[in-house]
Amino acid sequence: GPSCLNWVGNLVQVQSVANLGVIFMLFVLGMKFSIHRMLRVWRVSVLGGLLMWSLCVAFGWAVGLYYDLALEGMVIGICLSLSSAAVVLRCIDYEDQDTTYHLMVVGICLVQDVVLGLLLPLLSSLESPRAVVLTQMAYILLRFLILLLACIGLVLLLSLISLGTGHRQLFVGISLCITMAKLSEYADLSMELGAFLGGLVVSYDDKRGQALLVLMDPVKEFFAAMYFAMVGVHVYPYFFLAQWHTMLLCSVIVVALKYILGMAVMWGLFRFDWATATVISVGIAQVSEFSFVLASNSKNSGLLSREAYYLILGVTAMCFPATPILWRMTNGHRGKGDHCLPHVGHVQPPPNPLRWLMHRMRHPWERAKLS
Repeated sequence: GPSCLNWVGNLVQVQSVANLGVIFMLFVLGMKFSIHRMLRVWRVSVLGGLLMWSLCVAFGWAVGLYYDLALEGMVIGICLSLSSAAVVLRCIDYEDQDTTYHLMVVGICLVQDVVLGLLLPLLSSLESPRAVVLTQMAYILLRFLILLLACIGLVLLLSLISLGTGHRQLFVGISLCITMAKLSEYADLSMELGAFLGGLVVSYDDKRGQALLVLMDPVKEFFAAMYFAMVGVHVYPYFFLAQWHTMLLCSVIVVALKYILGMAVMWGLFRFDWATATVISVGIAQVSEFSFVLASNSKNSGLLSREAYYLILGVTAMCFPATPILWRMTNGHRGKGDHCLPHVGHVQPPPNPLRWLMHRMRHPWERAKLS
């Protein structure tokens, strides 16, 4: 990059290609998201994920307020509050992918990814008066609901046609991903949110979604490598060498804070046993790779200083290797809670998801029944 060997001269073209990595990563994450499985843990995923995200943002805002940088502190809190579903999926063993508490971790991360997609178009108006921000939030939610209705119509359309096989199926999958991303952009929402919803559309049919997932995974890996390489292009080695101790300290604080908040929500609010709450809390005690996208957009909007942007890059990079280590360490405690956390395959899905959902929403604070 320009800060080191300066071999890459035109960053705009490289960044345009790298942005496809974010789109394809979220599209594949959407395909790995099983609606039938997630219905069993929807309360923990949605309520728990939003509550932990809100607490992280509030903590960042409080620290920023202490230093008279409330808005920048809130933006930093938003960036660091996101957790990576991709990192968790790589840590989970194949035989454990259907356990309920692993679905909870992935569900929480995916809920936060949806929040990311809704926040990106809101960044430019954060400095506006409160009435303007609330109006913008209402418009974003309305456009999001319209986009969801379009996804339902697309599910019905895809159920009537065949995607083909082989290269034809791959071409249809890539076209669907790009189309949903552009449709979301035309609705003044983020392209990342549209790509994720496109993956959800495909995942509705498990058999078709698994076949396309096998074909899309190499494409996603290639563009994801381009994306992470582009992140490295923006890194200034001299800044990292000069501030490595500050970044290390901030990384430890972020991991510890997210673990404590996770334990407070899972053990204190949802009343899970200590071992289960520990596994879930460790799974979300890291920073998402999509924080780069949010931090970059915030810096371009003038909401983040250059130093804060580099700090977020460093903390996110340091959290990546810590997550697999902590995950393996806590997996030794799984045996205590596995008897009350059955595999999803052992439980029949509800015959009427809508009726079941309305019945469970009558008592939103009741502990989720896992068996």
